[in-house]
Amino acid sequence: MVKTIRAVAPNDIGQVQAFIERVGLEEISPSSGATLLLMEEAMAYEDQGETAPIAVIGIVETHDHAILRHMIVDSKRCKAEDILQLLMAAIKQAKAMEVKGLYFLTKAAAEMFQPLGFSVIQPIELPDALQNDPWFAIHEEEIPAIKLLAHVFH
Repeated sequence: MVKTIRAVAPNDIGQVQAFIERVGLEEISPSSGATLLLMEEAMAYEDQGETAPIAVIGIVETHDHAILRHMIVDSKRCKAEDILQLLMAAIKQAKAMEVKGLYFLTKAAAEMFQPLGFSVIQPIELPDALQNDPWFAIHEEEIPAIKLLAHVFH
């Protein structure tokens, strides 16, 4: 099946919310300030142009950096290669925002993200502008179980 990635338009929020509910997670507020990228899969009857969401990722620009704050996948239909494609699209989006770097927290094996240019950093290595960001503060007690990854653009 053909999979595509595109930016979520305001009129797509309902479709995204339905997808998030279907996979059993909380909703993403459209006012969260995140730029959302949606991965869709063409349905079996693709001659009718129908697609179904299989993953969504949110990128929030803060100061002159970007943070991945949402990555929601349908684990039954979204493969590891699809996640890597979605992350590559997020990197491209972050570069288009002209930020200095892209940061996120993950419980997944950090090695999976190294080919994309991400490296594990310690919280103290976050840029000054992100040191007091609530996103990282609320997860502070979970580190080192959660890894902090950075992709710094040059």
